[in-house]
Amino acid sequence: MALPVSPQETVAELAQEADRVVCLSQPEQFHALNYHYLRFPQLSDSDVAAAMDEAVRSQKAGQHRSAQHAVGDGSKTRDNREK
Repeated sequence: MALPVSPQETVAELAQEADRVVCLSQPEQFHALNYHYLRFPQLSDSDVAAAMDEAVRSQKAGQHRSAQHAVGDGSKTRDNREK
C-alpha cells in the first residue's frame, strides 16, 4: 500500500494488514489530510461515483487492447499457423 501522507498510528495499523506500506510523510501532529495539499476540494458522492465508473471503463478498455495485442503479436493461432 502506498500513501502520500498519513498519521504514524495509521501506518502502523496498515503494516499489520498489508504486505508492504510506503508512506512519504508521517508528521508527528497530523490534523487533517487537506492540510497537506494546496488544493483539496470537497467531492460529492456523484463525483466519486463518476470517477470510479471512468476507472472501470478505462481498465476494461486497457484489458481489451492487451488482448488484441496478444493475438496480433506474431504468435500463431489455430487458424493462422505456419504451414
